[in-house]
Amino acid sequence: DEYSVQTQVQRKEKREDRSNDISSMLSRAETLAGKGKFEQAIQQYRRILERDPRHMTATGLIGRMYYMLGSNETAMQYYDRVLGNDPSHMDTLVDRGELYAVMGYYEEAKIDLLRALEYEPFSYEACYQLGLLYITTGAYESAVKILTRAQETGQGKPEIHLQLGKAYCHMERNDEAIEHLEILLGQQPDNRQAYRYLGMIYDKTRQIDRALEMYRKSNEIGMG
Repeated sequence: DEYSVQTQVQRKEKREDRSNDISSMLSRAETLAGKGKFEQAIQQYRRILERDPRHMTATGLIGRMYYMLGSNETAMQYYDRVLGNDPSHMDTLVDRGELYAVMGYYEEAKIDLLRALEYEPFSYEACYQLGLLYITTGAYESAVKILTRAQETGQGKPEIHLQLGKAYCHMERNDEAIEHLEILLGQQPDNRQAYRYLGMIYDKTRQIDRALEMYRKSNEIGMG
């Protein structure tokens, strides 16, 4: 009847208004987080959970904000809550993998990141974080392989060249390391780490003058 149709329309409009409101709050929270205002972002995400307690994205992002604030244990609680409800939540799998790595739980980090890649094999963030983990644990060949995949999906992000430069440097594949580090410096001329790694490479290959020049530039940037 007419009353039933009207009621259904009103309910649909309410749901749409609520969805738009949550989308606006997510946007505001993202803006605050981008400005480094992590505590204010948390407040916005909490407002979302007041309206929708099972909003997994907001829950996971509260965890990310606590991670940015250095509250690792609290961040982990939120990540665990999300993945307990949705084991395939990609962003949280990557975030928890990153946090595990920071805390030194490398095997747990690897499990989360590999699981994320099962769901999205070309996820830039999952590939990048796994590459960092492999460098940390000395698995340089694996690091190069996964970071190359990240490079293919990362649209020229400069941090990829730094990490590939590091991995190739540790493998003593100096030409490839130099290539990536020079690409990085073309994008970020004041990248101190790039100069430091170039200095190490030239030092190892007995190109002393070039090594000293790279170390000098790295030190100048550090003092700036």
